[in-house]
Amino acid sequence: MKQADKQLLTNLALHQDALKQVAEDRFAPAFARTWKQIPFDFQVAIKNYLKKKPGKVFLCYKMDYGDLPLEPLGRAFWFEDFTAFTFLAPFVQHAATIEGVMGVIGHELAHCARRGVGSWTVDTEKEERETRSLVESWGFIEPYPDPRVWAPEIEAWRKRNMKLRHLSETLQVKR
Repeated sequence: MKQADKQLLTNLALHQDALKQVAEDRFAPAFARTWKQIPFDFQVAIKNYLKKKPGKVFLCYKMDYGDLPLEPLGRAFWFEDFTAFTFLAPFVQHAATIEGVMGVIGHELAHCARRGVGSWTVDTEKEERETRSLVESWGFIEPYPDPRVWAPEIEAWRKRNMKLRHLSETLQVKR
């Protein structure tokens, strides 16, 4: 039986499915703390954006959408009528501190805030640079885990959780 989605905000739901425990134990509390730390004006911009293009959050077995040199910890997708946020489930579940998870959530919400206030840009390098600056101004510290350390841990998690491989980013975001 499919688990009910958890409302994080009006027009933003967390898809729980098979990762319900990770969603409840780690992601939802990290999201709530992140949201409280975001300045009110940016909260309004995010809510207004999501009112026009409702969002869903997915915890992913693997971040496999596209061909990137390093697997991201989080990502946002902008569709014509829908917004998707994806996060790497083994990172959410096993990050040493909740602040690391909050930094990734804050980063993705900052992209949404920038869209909401009209400052988002298609220039990826500029967008990332300005988003990092915004996230830092909000008081978040973005994690930059060493892939040599994280890759084996993530692969070990995937081996233990093979039954979740259908929860890849590509399969969940595909509409």
